[in-house]
Amino acid sequence: MKVCVVNLLRLGDLLQSLPLIEELSKRERVTFFIPKLNVLSFLKEIVDCEIVELDIDGLLECSKTLNFDRFSYLLGKDRASTFDYAINLNSFELSFYISSFFGKKVLGVTYDDRKIIKDKQFSLLFNSADNRKKAPINISQLYLSYLENIENIPVAKNSRSIKNIVINVNTGSSIRNFPNSFYINLIENLKRDYNLFLVGTDIDKGNEIYSPFTEFENIENLTGKQSLKELYQLLVSSDLLISPDTATIHMAARTEIKILGLYNISAYYFQTAPFSDAIIYIPNRGCYPCNEDFQPCGNRECMWDYSGFKVAEIVRKFDTIPGSERLIRQRRFSDGSLVFEGGNSEEKSLNNLLVSKFLRDKSGSDQW
Repeated sequence: MKVCVVNLLRLGDLLQSLPLIEELSKRERVTFFIPKLNVLSFLKEIVDCEIVELDIDGLLECSKTLNFDRFSYLLGKDRASTFDYAINLNSFELSFYISSFFGKKVLGVTYDDRKIIKDKQFSLLFNSADNRKKAPINISQLYLSYLENIENIPVAKNSRSIKNIVINVNTGSSIRNFPNSFYINLIENLKRDYNLFLVGTDIDKGNEIYSPFTEFENIENLTGKQSLKELYQLLVSSDLLISPDTATIHMAARTEIKILGLYNISAYYFQTAPFSDAIIYIPNRGCYPCNEDFQPCGNRECMWDYSGFKVAEIVRKFDTIPGSERLIRQRRFSDGSLVFEGGNSEEKSLNNLLVSKFLRDKSGSDQW
């Protein structure tokens, strides 16, 4: 069976797709369609499938001017309806049209206007107009459940003790960036027991965080100094990643490194948690994630709920600490689902409901 995956978003979203790509590639012929982000060579090194870059600007212009001949030309007329399944990971119109062009059958997020699909069959996981809080499961998990219904056996992760810790100090979203004081306090509480590597793209932020610790040989500031390949190799050789919701955390999910995710503001762990075993640390506030429109309040008070000392304690008890209101232990199962220990029980039951319903409907209608 030929399957294509369409993901036209940023680097972090592409990396979050990789566990799905990897699982599908074990049994299907997979093509991964992505935007031009100068990451093609890196992705080809870590995932075994055909990867094709698309001219998103050109395709957007064609869709606006209704130039369907040019649209087909940019996508490749010889690829029209050549895939048994097109898996669409985005909720915007262009991605929907592209998936419809490639696939005889499309799975995933669908766009409201269905005129384009005509007689194509669709599986509607959630509508793009829905409140995202009502879609508490990473889409890729449902695809794995749909394509392979196997027993729920936890995926074994690396059990080696923690010695080398990678700390990601910034994200591409400024509102999700933790204050420097948090990282300084975290490093202060870890510096005598672990080797620490600071990573991220914000060189100035990294230098400011690192400045109190320049005399420590076990602390290295790598912010702004690594290629994607070098960062990936560092994650492979390290024991724990501490990171907010950003590309690095999804790259880590492709390895056996342990993950401690710091989720805040509009980073909703049910949607963007790494597709891996992990511990997710969330703020103890009723407003998390940000209000229904995902508009931050402006003062980001929840960012100050995070304690470097508390995170350091979690690190020391990583393998034994239980789930709680602010600490979610996330388990990935081999059917593609995630189970969250701790957190909101209603969200957990909805997670399990969606997975079981998708499996139950597998042999029936694809529309639900």
